[in-house]
Amino acid sequence: DRHAVYSRQRVDDFRHNDVASTQSARQYKDATDLICQQAEACAHLIRRLTPLECERLQGFPDGWTDIPGASDSARYKALGNSVAIPCVEFIMSRIAAALL
Repeated sequence: DRHAVYSRQRVDDFRHNDVASTQSARQYKDATDLICQQAEACAHLIRRLTPLECERLQGFPDGWTDIPGASDSARYKALGNSVAIPCVEFIMSRIAAALL
């Protein structure tokens, strides 16, 4: 199963990229990254990242934003307003090491 990622450059400009762009608070309204997934032998499917994929990109456990009654839009918004956990862990570990 092959995937290609297209990250958003501007409102109307998506470019092939091996790295997805960062989450944004507006993603719940507009897709910021698209994935081109080979669906069948010759067919391709263009879709936006799922909330689960966004959670994984941000370093959260699977289902972290999947609370009862939460829409996908609410989940995208929550992830867009959060920080990437691996980045925070790296920065905090460096600060802790400098203070010791």
